[in-house]
Amino acid sequence: MPRYRMNPVEIEARQWDGSAAEMHHIIAWVLENGGRASVASGYLHQGPDVIRIETLEGGLTVMPHDYIVMGVNGVFYPCKPNDFEETYVQVGD
Repeated sequence: MPRYRMNPVEIEARQWDGSAAEMHHIIAWVLENGGRASVASGYLHQGPDVIRIETLEGGLTVMPHDYIVMGVNGVFYPCKPNDFEETYVQVGD
């Protein structure tokens, strides 16, 4: 069975701390880079506001402490902290 390794690529990412102020900074960053993001009022209408990012697979919800990754070709997607930390290593500011 063939095995594969991911090509090393650098990405940009931001981690949302859950605050409203950082939420708006992240949404602005996504919009400035050609993505689509907005505030979603309450996760399933039961909690605080969250970030909604439009991806190639449809809309995805970003929860507090998730990372928002701008990947290859400017595609944005959320990533859970554990998955992010196992996949990426910081290379600069």
